Amino acid sequence: MTVQTASRAIAASAFQVMLLALFQIAFLATAARGEIVEYWRDMPFERQVRAINPTCMPQEYVQIERNYAFRVIEAAIDQCVTANVTEKQVKKYSYLITRSIADPATASFTVGELSTDGMKCVLKTFVDASDQINDMQKQSLKSAVDGVIAVKDWAGFLLGIPDLASTDKAKATEATISTLLNLRDRMPEAQSFADSVMQAAELGRNYMGDLFLGEREIAMNAVAYNADQCRYADARQYLVKARAAADKECVYAGHSYRQHELNLRRYILNNQSRITSPYIGQGYVKGNSARARYNDLVRYVQEAKETLRGFEQIYRALDQTEEELFNKGRRFFDKQYDYRYQAHQVRASLEGGNVCRAFDKLQSILDQIPPECHPVYFNKKGIGEDMVRPAVLAAELYQVEQRRNAQWWDEADKIAALFRQCKEDEGYARISALQSRINANPIQYAMGGQCKTLASQDLRDRLNAFAPGENCAQTIVPGIEGKKLSVALTMLSKASLLPLGSPVMVDPQSGQAGGIVIVADPAPGDGVTIWTGVALTVTNEPPDAELVSVPQVVGKSETDALTLLASADLAVAVEDSTPADKLDFTPGMVYGASHATGAMVAPQTVVTLNIYGPRPMIEIPGITAPDIPGANSKITAAGFIAGPPALGEPAPDEGGSGAEPGAEPGAVYGTVPPAGSVVEMFSPVQPLVYGPRATGVETRPIPEVLGKPAKVAIGLVTQDGFFSIGSVSPGDPVGEGEKPGTVQTVIPGQGTPQVKGTIVTLRIAMPRVQQAPEIAQENPPETTPDAGSDAGPDAGRGAGRGDSWVGRWTLEAVPGAATKGLDKPMVMDIARIDGKLSLKLFVQKDGAWEDRFTLLMAVDANNVLRTHPDMLREFKRSIKPSQGTNGVMDEVGGKIADTILQLLETLKISRVGNICTLNMTDQKKGPQSIGFSCFKTGPSQQ
Repeated sequence: MTVQTASRAIAASAFQVMLLALFQIAFLATAARGEIVEYWRDMPFERQVRAINPTCMPQEYVQIERNYAFRVIEAAIDQCVTANVTEKQVKKYSYLITRSIADPATASFTVGELSTDGMKCVLKTFVDASDQINDMQKQSLKSAVDGVIAVKDWAGFLLGIPDLASTDKAKATEATISTLLNLRDRMPEAQSFADSVMQAAELGRNYMGDLFLGEREIAMNAVAYNADQCRYADARQYLVKARAAADKECVYAGHSYRQHELNLRRYILNNQSRITSPYIGQGYVKGNSARARYNDLVRYVQEAKETLRGFEQIYRALDQTEEELFNKGRRFFDKQYDYRYQAHQVRASLEGGNVCRAFDKLQSILDQIPPECHPVYFNKKGIGEDMVRPAVLAAELYQVEQRRNAQWWDEADKIAALFRQCKEDEGYARISALQSRINANPIQYAMGGQCKTLASQDLRDRLNAFAPGENCAQTIVPGIEGKKLSVALTMLSKASLLPLGSPVMVDPQSGQAGGIVIVADPAPGDGVTIWTGVALTVTNEPPDAELVSVPQVVGKSETDALTLLASADLAVAVEDSTPADKLDFTPGMVYGASHATGAMVAPQTVVTLNIYGPRPMIEIPGITAPDIPGANSKITAAGFIAGPPALGEPAPDEGGSGAEPGAEPGAVYGTVPPAGSVVEMFSPVQPLVYGPRATGVETRPIPEVLGKPAKVAIGLVTQDGFFSIGSVSPGDPVGEGEKPGTVQTVIPGQGTPQVKGTIVTLRIAMPRVQQAPEIAQENPPETTPDAGSDAGPDAGRGAGRGDSWVGRWTLEAVPGAATKGLDKPMVMDIARIDGKLSLKLFVQKDGAWEDRFTLLMAVDANNVLRTHPDMLREFKRSIKPSQGTNGVMDEVGGKIADTILQLLETLKISRVGNICTLNMTDQKKGPQSIGFSCFKTGPSQQ
C-alpha cells in the first residue's frame, strides 16, 4: 500500500470516528442533571501508539488550569508589548527560547537577539511565570538576564527553572507554546490572549500537523521518481527522509493529542456543573453552551487519536516501500551482471561467426530495462569495463569486420595483379580460396539493436568478373635482326611489342654497317605476350672526326662536373659568384653551363660552369613570442628553418621578480642555438619555451650529460621514466676539447629543476667535415630503370621545382635517438611523373622489401614536400556516404576518413643537409614531429 493510499484510508477512518463521536456527544448532552463528567486516560490506546513509535506518545501533560506555558505567553504579551516591542517580536522571541531548550543545537540562532531589550523582557516572563521558585530566586535570575548571559550558559540558565528542568518538560512547554502562538496568530492583536486562544482553538485545532504538511509526501514523490529511474540508492536516501518526516509528524501529533487531552481535562475541572446542567431561560429551554463546548473538546481528542492510529498504516507503507526498493535494486544489479557477462561474450565473438547470436542475446537482456534506467544501468562503477552500450560494441564489431573486409579486398587486388600478369590458373585458385573464406565467416554488423550478415556482393561481383585480359594475348617476335633500327622499331610496333629500354650500342665488326640491329632478345620467331619488351643490340654509327661530346654537368656537384669534363678532354672555367641564399640552392652545385649537354665541340674547348657559392653566414636575432607559431614566423623571416620547440627553464612564478609579460608555460623566450650565434643561412633554429612551473609538484634536476656519449646521456635522462627524450639532433662541428658524438647542448639546461614528464632535447657534436655515410643497401623490388635519371647526390636540381628530392633515399634514425618507426630499414623513392612527384616508401620485413604506400607530392617555395592538391581532391571524392540507417557504421567510417584526411592535409617533409623532418597533425595526439637522417643513394627506380 502506498503512503497516499494510507492517507486516504486515514481520512475515511477519521470521518467515521467523527460521526461516532457526534452520536456519543448527543447522548452525553442528554445526561441527567447532576451527572459527574470525568476524563480517563485511554491506556490501551497509548500502548498501541508506543508500539508503533515510542516517541509518538509523550508523557501526560500536568493538569494545571493555567499551566506554565500559558502563563509565559500571557505575561509576555501583556507585559512586553510596548511602543518598542511588537507582538510579532514577542512571539518570535518566545519561540526561539523554547526551541533552544528543547533542542540545544538550535541555541546558536538566538545569538544575535540576546542583547535586545525585547528578548530580555520575554526571558524575564519565563522566570516570573514559574510558581515553583520564590521571589528572591526570581530576582536573581532576572538580574542574570539584565547582565546579558553568554550563549553557552543559555541551556543551564533556563533549565534552572523547575518548570523546564527536564527534557520532557522542555519539549512539552515548546509544543504548548508553539501551539498557543499559532492559535494566537489567527486572531486580532487587540483581543485578549485568553480569548484569542480559546476562539482560535475552535477554528484551527489541527494547526500543529500543518507545520509539516507535504514534507513526507514530497520525499515519497522523490522516492517514486528515483525508483522509476532505477536509482535505488538515491530512492532509499529519500525514503530515510520520508521516515524522518513521518517521525516528526508523529511526535507533533502526540503532543497535539496531549494538548487536546489537557484542554479537555482542564475544561471539565473548571466547568463541571455547567456541563451537566441544562440552561433554562424564560419560557423555553436554551441550549447548554458549556455542554456543546465539552462535546467539541471530546471530538478534538478523538480526532487526535485517529491521527495517531493512522501512523500505523504510514509506517507499514514505509516498511513495504523499503522492502520493494531492496528487492528491485538486487534484481537490477543481477541484470547488470548478466549484461556484463554477455557483453564479454560479444567481445570474445567479434572475430568469429557466432557474434550475431551473442548480440541478439545481449539485446534481449537490455530490452528488459526501461530506457529511463539506461543512464544508471550502464554506470561502470562497481561493475566493470564490459558495461558498455551496444552501440560501442557495434562500433568495435565494425572495426573488426572492416579489417577483415580490407584484407579480402587486398587479396582481390593481388588476384587482379595475377590476371594482369597473365597468371590465370593461380588467379582462379586464389578466387576459389577467397570465396570459401567469405562463405565460412561472412561480414556481420549490428544496427538498430539487430545483428545482420552482409552479403559482400560487390566483392563477389568483382571476383566473378575476373577474366584473362587482352594484354595476355600472344604474338611472334618478327625478324628484325639485320634491319635498320628505325625499321626494327616499326616492325615491333606492328607486332604489339616494345623495345626494352635503350639499345645496347656496340662497334660494328668487319663488314657490318652502322645503325643495324644485330641481336634481339627474345629472338625472332619466339612466341611472347603482347607488349613484351625486346632488348636490342645495335651497331654504332661511325664517329665524327676531331669532335667530343659535352657531358651532362647541370645538377652535378662541382667535383663530379670537373671529373666528367676532364674525362671528355674539355677545359673548365668556374663562376661561383651566386650565393646559395635560397633554400633550393645547394652550395657547390652546378646550375648552368656555357655548352648544352651532347653538343659536339673540339677537344680542350673551355666549358664555363655556373655553381652556387657558400651560404651566407648570418646572426640569429633575439626571438620571443607568446606561442610557437609566432616564434616560427620570426625564425623563418630571419632566414632560418624553424625546428621542433625545445623545453627550457620553468616559467617564472606569477608576479615574481623579472617575470616578463606573458611569461607563461609554453611561451617562447629564446632559441637553440642562442641569439647572437652566427651560423649558415637556413640552419635549423629551435624555439626555446618556458616549461611548467614547479610550484607544488615534484621536481628533479636535469642529469649532467654534457660531454657524454649520446647513448650514455640518453640512458641517464630516461633511466627511471621521470624525464623523456624529445629529439636528438646534430649540433655544431666540434670545438676545442669536444669529441664527435658527445652531447654538446641539453635543453632544459642540466641541473635545472624540472617536473615529471619534461621532454629533454639533446644536440650532438658533429665532426668538422661531415660526409654522408656509405651504407650497403639491399635493393628494393626491381622496376624498369629510368634511363634519364642520374645517381648524383642532388641530381636534377635544375630540371624543375622540387627535383632536388628526386632519387632514392635511405632513411635512418638520428644517431642516439629512439625514433619510433625507424627501427627497420626503409627506402624512400621519389620520381617526377607527369609533372608531379611520386613518393613510394619501402620497408624491409623478414628479408624482403614491402611497398607500403605511394603518395603524390608537391613542393612549396621553401623546398618542403606536401601532399599534392590533386590527391587531396581525389581522396575527398572517394569518401562516399553510407546507405546505413543506424549511423554507427557511418560515424566510425567518417572518423577514420577525417583522421586520414587531416594527416594528408598537414603532412610536411623538410630537409636540411642530411636531416629530414616529418610534421603532421593527429586528431588525438595533436602536432607530431619526427626527425631522421636521409641520404640519397641513387636514382629513382619508378
